[in-house]
Amino acid sequence: MGLDEVAEAYATLSDSYAKAGLPLPLNTGGKDQFKRELDCQVIQTLHLYRQENGLLPYDSIRAPFQEADPLYAGAGFRIHNHIQLAIINTECIKGYFRPIMSA
Repeated sequence: MGLDEVAEAYATLSDSYAKAGLPLPLNTGGKDQFKRELDCQVIQTLHLYRQENGLLPYDSIRAPFQEADPLYAGAGFRIHNHIQLAIINTECIKGYFRPIMSA
């Protein structure tokens, strides 16, 4: 998905909330903002727009998130980098695994 579409979806969502006199949802959860309610609403707005305009839906969305402090001075890596996936079309899921957590 192009970032320009995400920015347009945000503008549409922001306008809708402003017209209704409501505050936008917020990304919360400390410095890393791991509760991404605003981001979730933006992506849902994007999918609704595509559906209403006869555009093909996206099957999935992938986004990298850099969290916590830099791994070392001047690093682009963070202590808790991760990639987050949102699967919209569950037919794309061929299998999954559950990582074994050590004690």
